[in-house]
Parts: sequence; structure tokens; C-alpha cells
Amino acid sequence: MIRLLIVACLFLSACASAEKNIGYVRATGEGSSFQEAKQQAFVRAIEIQVGVIILSERESNKYDLIKNDILAYSSGYVDDFKIVSQHSLNGVTTLTVDVKVASSKIADRLLGSGKSSKTLEGERLSTQYNSYLNNKSKGDALLGTILNDFPQRAFYINQEPHQLKVDVNRNGVLTVPFVMGWNYNYIVSLGEALALLHDGSNGLFEQSPGNVIIMAKDPKDLFFGKKTHYQFNDMTFIRNIRSAFTLENAARIKVEIKDVYNRTVFSECRDPDAIIGNKPPFFSEGDSNSRNILIHGNVKDKNKMEIFIRPNSPLSQVLISSSSVELSVVPIRKCYARQ
Repeated sequence: MIRLLIVACLFLSACASAEKNIGYVRATGEGSSFQEAKQQAFVRAIEIQVGVIILSERESNKYDLIKNDILAYSSGYVDDFKIVSQHSLNGVTTLTVDVKVASSKIADRLLGSGKSSKTLEGERLSTQYNSYLNNKSKGDALLGTILNDFPQRAFYINQEPHQLKVDVNRNGVLTVPFVMGWNYNYIVSLGEALALLHDGSNGLFEQSPGNVIIMAKDPKDLFFGKKTHYQFNDMTFIRNIRSAFTLENAARIKVEIKDVYNRTVFSECRDPDAIIGNKPPFFSEGDSNSRNILIHGNVKDKNKMEIFIRPNSPLSQVLISSSSVELSVVPIRKCYARQ
């Protein structure tokens, strides 16, 4: 499987920085209610002011395109707004609004402040906060498209010719050598998503609360690897990555033996040594608080699966009708799911 991420900026001021566009932008929204029309206007204003980043997720098998999902993400939130006009017709509300858009990359997480010590502009503050949350939820969805493919598309596993041996207790031992490693295309996809979402400091002597560091080398490059540092003030992104890598999605190697009718007659999961710590890890956490994630993209796990076939065991009885043995990388939850 190969994943290609195509990032493009669309609309009027594509890829423009919100800091350079300090004025208001006019946008119109429609909906079945005032709130729905207002939210649509906000979304359109953000798209115009900041630019929409289109994530085109393409998965191919032997370069044949089998999927093309589109997800839009705008890096901005509503700072202030002024209603220009409003009218309703046949149950549809149309609202024209002047909207001031700010960047979502805010180091101190200050969304807004009051104009005096006592005045509280509740509607404006609520709009700022809810718009910020909506923006972050889109970011969660964007990152989720990548994390949902972990681990089955995050790693490759190259299976080598198997051998059948006999141990000292007359057990048959089916040995399947393999090499497992990171899929570089997946690392590129993850890096591109993190580049869009990171909101931390890039100062020389500053470090944000959460950090993702990717160290990887393009297989086509014979000499040079690359280390990329993504800094986050929003720890939700860090927790989402950590959960995907270490909890119910944790990577396991599944071995299946199938008969001539492609029915599974034997299935078992094993822990990759580079996951459980017996070898240099595929990834690691930089501190006890799990605030840092280090991805070691060049690590390979060269190992073998051993399947013991004991005399008169169920597996020995179906061995004669066995047709194939296959290794795959699956999330741990699929190891215990009912077939």
C-alpha cells in the first residue's frame, strides 16, 4: 500500500498568513436557522482569509488508485464579527457577516481580551472559543485520517521463504523469516499532517509542552537522513498520537495458515521485538510524562516467526490441506476479535 498526500491551498488568498490580513472579510452563509447560517458564514470567512488546506489521501495497491478521500482543514478561528444583513425566505436564513479571522497558532492560547476591566463581551468570547474548538476538531479529524491507518499501513513486512524443521521433542517447527520496518510513505504523510497542525514555539532556546520528532531516511537516498521537529502547545494532538501508537492500535504481527479454500486454519499474533523493547524501538517516548514522541523511521526488525506443530495436534491434522502462510501487521485489537 502506498499513501500519497497532496497538499494544496485554494480560494482567494490561498496560503496567506492570517497575521498579514488584519482586517475583516465579508462572507455569506445560509441555513435553516440563524446559528446555522452564522456558522456557515464563519467557515467561509476562514476559508477565504486563511486558505483551505486540502488533504487528498490516496491509497494504491501496485500503483492502482483504490481510494481518494478529501478532508478540508483551515488553520484559523473567528476573532470578531459584525452582522451586515439578515433575511429569511421559505425557511432559509441568509446572513452576511464581516468576520475578523485570527491564526490558530497561538503560543499563549490567548483567544481574546476585554476592552475594559468590567465589560464582558459574552457573545464575542463565546464565538472565539467555539470557533477555536471547531477548528481544533477539524485538526483532530485530519490527524485521525493518518492515525486510523496505524499500524497496518504504517509498517511493511517482507516475508521470506519458510522452512519446516523438527525439534528435539519431535515437534514440527514452521519457521517464517521476515523483515519489518516503517513504511516511508506513511512517515511522509504523518509529517505533512503535523506540519499543518503544529502550533508550538520554534525558538532556539524554547521547547513547547509537546513534541514529535521524526528521524527517517528516504529509501531512495543512499546517504542522508532527516530529523524533523514538530512542536505543540495543544497536548490533545500528542495524546492522540500516543494512544494510536501504544493502546488498542499497538502493532502486532499476525501469522495465518490457510487451506486450499482460503479458510484460516491457524491464526496467532506475536509482539514485534522493536515494539516490546528487545531491539531498538520503532518509536519511543522522550520523558515519563509522555509529552515527547520520537519516531525512529530507520529501525528494522529482522526476525522469524516459529509455529510449533505438535504430534496429533489440531494443526497437525489440517496441515495436509494447508495452502499458504502469511504474515501481516495488525492492531492488537484484531488479534482477539472473533473471526
